[in-house]
Amino acid sequence: MKPSKHKLVRKLFALSVLAFVASGWLGPMLFDSHGAQPVGAAQASNQHIVHIDAPSMLFDRPLLVLERATVSMAPPANGRALSDAEVAAKLHDGSANLVLSDAKFVLDASGLHAARTAAVSEAVAGILRPITDMSFATLSVADAKIMYRPGGALEDSLLGHVTCEITKSGATELQAKGTLKRDGVTLPFDISINTKNAKSASARLPVSVKIASDLVTANFSGEYVRGEAFKLTSSNASIATPQAKRLIGWLSGDTITGNGLDEFSAKGPLDWSGQTITFEEAKFTVDGNEANGTLSLNLGGTRPSLDGTLAFANLELAPYVRPAPTTLATLTQSAIDWSRWLIGSPSSGSLIRALDADLRISATTVTSNGAALGGGAASLTMKDSKLLADIAEIEIDAETQGNARVTVDLSGAVPRYDLRGSISAPDLANAMHVLSDRQLISGAGRADIDITTSGTTDVELRQTLTGSATLSLPEGGSIAFNLASLIATAKEGGKEGTMGWGKLAGGTTTLNQLNATFEAANGVLTAKSVEAVTETRKVAVDGTIDLSQQVLDLSIAAQSKDPGNASLNERVRIRGPILAPTLASDHPSKAALKLPLE
Repeated sequence: MKPSKHKLVRKLFALSVLAFVASGWLGPMLFDSHGAQPVGAAQASNQHIVHIDAPSMLFDRPLLVLERATVSMAPPANGRALSDAEVAAKLHDGSANLVLSDAKFVLDASGLHAARTAAVSEAVAGILRPITDMSFATLSVADAKIMYRPGGALEDSLLGHVTCEITKSGATELQAKGTLKRDGVTLPFDISINTKNAKSASARLPVSVKIASDLVTANFSGEYVRGEAFKLTSSNASIATPQAKRLIGWLSGDTITGNGLDEFSAKGPLDWSGQTITFEEAKFTVDGNEANGTLSLNLGGTRPSLDGTLAFANLELAPYVRPAPTTLATLTQSAIDWSRWLIGSPSSGSLIRALDADLRISATTVTSNGAALGGGAASLTMKDSKLLADIAEIEIDAETQGNARVTVDLSGAVPRYDLRGSISAPDLANAMHVLSDRQLISGAGRADIDITTSGTTDVELRQTLTGSATLSLPEGGSIAFNLASLIATAKEGGKEGTMGWGKLAGGTTTLNQLNATFEAANGVLTAKSVEAVTETRKVAVDGTIDLSQQVLDLSIAAQSKDPGNASLNERVRIRGPILAPTLASDHPSKAALKLPLE
């Protein structure tokens, strides 16, 4: 079932709930409850145990409802049963050790929870009041279920199961230590707060939060600023995860796949106001790439929204690019796979659908597997399941000019993708290095691309590919294809299925000039005009590559530059399955050439 648009919001909000609500009853100290008292239905067999079996409102901002629970006194260490009078005394003087079990809470953002108001007996009020007033020695919470009801919704979602121990040190120091568990992930937490000035309308209460797990660690030491809106400040907060995709997937309920987006960390001043969390003038690390800047997360909309400016000293693209494939079958896969976590796939979630964003990214240098691309700058906007990425600058050196625009529209039933860009460089090898760690093309030249495709699977993307691409090496260069081996293999009589792309693609061919134009329509690439010049030959390519059917039919004509050396004239036909086509010499018959028959 597809998660609702509120799903990521409420699960991200779980972190704040964990810190200030889920651990129990910090709420009455941190939030103005307008004098709300516990109301609901309960049964008290005696002063030792109270069973709450109907909704009871603990406080109203935020609206936290205790739907059920058993509240009891922890037995003394000596095992001696307490008398009713001793229980009453401990509840009155704040020395009680309370236990909360079989509890279910609902944090209700809709404000419509049907918490019934009922008369509460003095026995029930007597054991609940120390909880809401924070008047106890210890409070042990055993596997409490915490639910969240988003605004405008009637369905509750599970935030997690909390087990924790809340203790008081002196009159003002409160500490909650425990775990939050959900979907196989356990987050241990340690929260402390000084409540000395909690009753002051403008109090600044010292707070520290630590979360430590294999999935995420977070440290916060600062102040809760009491006021009309929730506000936390810290001069040096931090959060880190070695598996950002997994963390995002855990928060959103989706599976995020693809290369990269693993290591992430943020460290620096933090301001948490209302539903906006901001790291300002902070240090960030993304897959080993270090950046300075500002990043904000706003949880107030229908979807979380990111806004920020990140400046990288060096941006290494290697974590996002699959290593160069050894077979033709996956030659183009790296170009698709590196952004899979962003776009998503039929079996995974998509950040474009899960988030809104307005990001500005710059880098002094951009590298990929050892290839240097100079500096670059880009803007990325995501809104309503649509992505617009503008790469305004691509710098390999002073003579390089490049730009690109990528549009992804996931708002409809069928995703649509558009790519338009160009690059002109003294050596295109560096630019092509982004897609593969092999040197596919080298030489001064220009490449342009303008393509559109749509679909949810790789097959559909291939079937709908439409557009054009051009490549020009006016002063020559080289391509990662062995033309001499191709001609020699064809002369020997190529056999179907044994062509050996690895051998042909393992060498290079030096070119004096290359001009190539390809057009695509419904997944079929047509060599519209492909002409090259080597030291001894003029070479032309025509034919088609059907990406949807995975077959090709190409003709390569090599003609000697010297009219008197016809021995260099060759024509090769390549046709059949892309992975194992038939390769053979394709000399036209004398009849076709209109020559006399012997």
